[in-house]
Amino acid sequence: MPKKKIIIANWKMKVGYKAGLKLASTLKNKIQSKKFETVLCPDFSSLSDVAKIIKGSALKLGAQNCSKSNIGAFTGEVSPLNLKEIGASCVIVGHSERRQFFGETEEIINEKLKTILSINNLIPILCIGEEAGDDYRLILKEQILAAFRGIKLDKTKKIIIAYEPIWAIGTGNVCPPNHAVNVHSIIKKFLEEIFSHKMFADNFRLVYGGSVDDNNAAQFAHLENVDGLLVGGASVDAKKFTKICSSFAG
Repeated sequence: MPKKKIIIANWKMKVGYKAGLKLASTLKNKIQSKKFETVLCPDFSSLSDVAKIIKGSALKLGAQNCSKSNIGAFTGEVSPLNLKEIGASCVIVGHSERRQFFGETEEIINEKLKTILSINNLIPILCIGEEAGDDYRLILKEQILAAFRGIKLDKTKKIIIAYEPIWAIGTGNVCPPNHAVNVHSIIKKFLEEIFSHKMFADNFRLVYGGSVDDNNAAQFAHLENVDGLLVGGASVDAKKFTKICSSFAG
């Protein structure tokens, strides 16, 4: 059975509190199809109120980041357990901006992944990707092995892997669709080696991210091993994001 497509909106820190609530309300009215999943990831300041706005709609709630711990004396951190309580269905982990600007190491990402997977029905969106000029096969394998070190999965644990080549994020240089298919097939092979063919088929979805917009999203809608998109800048424009989602409705 084909995996249900998913479109994830990463608003980053591009939308203010009031504007975020307005955007969520607009998207709630514009995106009503359940042929695919749509996840909004606002910043933490508006997370709870966005949850209230989209409750009962076709939209789901996600978070952009979380702590590696569920509880404790960790000033400024946000517990994944609390995110689940608010209504989040998934959490982005290991985004390249977290790695680059906030010093998140492979060890920290691994710890976050373990904590998220300890919570029922909370899905990690693990971001991986290479810099321009890197051996992407080597980099992606290293990132996957490090992220899943010491992790055992059962059939209840669902995971989304977001391939976001760093050279494509925010640059306008979207990955050619045929290259995305090739890279996703390599990621699939790595994951099948770590777990199994059946577990990959049952537990994982692979999405692409990096300069996705309303002009190129349709190119990724029907590709093999591409189960959806992680959208950055274009996701904060209701018209553009609605068009991106509509390309997956057919």
